[in-house]
Amino acid sequence: MQCPKVVLSNLRKKSLDEKYQYTRLYRNLYNPDFFLLAYDNLSQNDGALTMGVDKRSIDGFSMEEISRLIEVLKNKSYQPYPSKRVYIPKKNGK
Repeated sequence: MQCPKVVLSNLRKKSLDEKYQYTRLYRNLYNPDFFLLAYDNLSQNDGALTMGVDKRSIDGFSMEEISRLIEVLKNKSYQPYPSKRVYIPKKNGK
């Protein structure tokens, strides 16, 4: 499997070409290194240890959980947690 940074760099370059069509993107989600890179990026944020709507933070993320997630993605049974919707009132009342 390719290094995630190389793959993401290539995808970034290809995004500049409006006619380019991406193929086989989903297979990148089977690479544990993508999740480790994402974890590394998220862990540097100030609010990284803040609990989400699912009452979890990135603090408990492990290689076992990454493997489990990849397996669920492979057998196409992944069900995301619902996201929290917050309505922000506008000055004009909308």
